[in-house]
Amino acid sequence: MRSLACLFLGLCASGGLVAQTVGDLNALALLADRYTAQVMASQGDQREVNLFKINGRSLAQPGTLMRRGVDVQNWTFIYRILGPTGPDSSGVELPNRSVYVHCDRGEFNALDWSPVPVMDCRSLESRWIGISLDEAIRRLDDSGFNGGFSAVTLMRPMHPSYPDLCTYVFNCPTEHANVGISALTGEVLWSEVWNTGKSGAHPRSTP
Repeated sequence: MRSLACLFLGLCASGGLVAQTVGDLNALALLADRYTAQVMASQGDQREVNLFKINGRSLAQPGTLMRRGVDVQNWTFIYRILGPTGPDSSGVELPNRSVYVHCDRGEFNALDWSPVPVMDCRSLESRWIGISLDEAIRRLDDSGFNGGFSAVTLMRPMHPSYPDLCTYVFNCPTEHANVGISALTGEVLWSEVWNTGKSGAHPRSTP
């Protein structure tokens, strides 16, 4: 586990903090996979997991808005458990449906189990992130959502109106909106205004 943390810290030292280049998030996701497998194996858990969502947030005081990739200091990787969730061969109950893996400032430090399954998105297992977080933020600003964001999520939404693409979803409190930007092309795919039921559909590529 420590070796994985040191490896990623080495990546940070050579290329900036988390998410400054396209390769950073792809490399971080790979390290998260390895860290998860190591921790589960050390606990004698042989079940398979599948990455479904990546959440990014600041570690600053609550309410602080982020404007750059370096402002995202915590990444949480959310995996769905694919193996059995009932009693194992020894009769021990296995109620958990998902795993949350936490990375603060480039170091993996916790793995939490949850009985709640991942329901609102599709698997990211075959993901490739083609646009860096900073480039996605630039596209967000250029589209008029330039008041900062409180969180960012990488996911493939299951919403029937939105394309099935790996998407940066920004939570933008100033504009009271969630905004989806393609993690492959940087195209603004959609925006969803809170509480009003109104949404804006931008020109988008075919999924």
